[in-house]
Amino acid sequence: MKMDYDELPQRYRGGMQRYFEHGIMPGEFLSCVLRNELYETYRVADDKSLEALSLVMTWLVTEPPAQAWGHPTRVQNWCRARRDDREQYNPGAPSPRAT
Repeated sequence: MKMDYDELPQRYRGGMQRYFEHGIMPGEFLSCVLRNELYETYRVADDKSLEALSLVMTWLVTEPPAQAWGHPTRVQNWCRARRDDREQYNPGAPSPRAT
């Protein structure tokens, strides 16, 4: 699965790429967006995040697979599957952490 992260605002590209490619949860704002938690998204967002929300949502609707976001269970399953992939191809390696 090859996604074009260039349509996202620069400040969110790394977090989204780590999430979709490696199952590493991004920061609080993007995590809330991915889980489709509207109230929490607005609660944790700064002004720049609120300005970018429509761009992030448009990107989510057009780029990544629907089974990877939109509900807490989907997000949890996506991360678990990516973690299992990492462990399968690199057993015993420490799990990468979001920065």
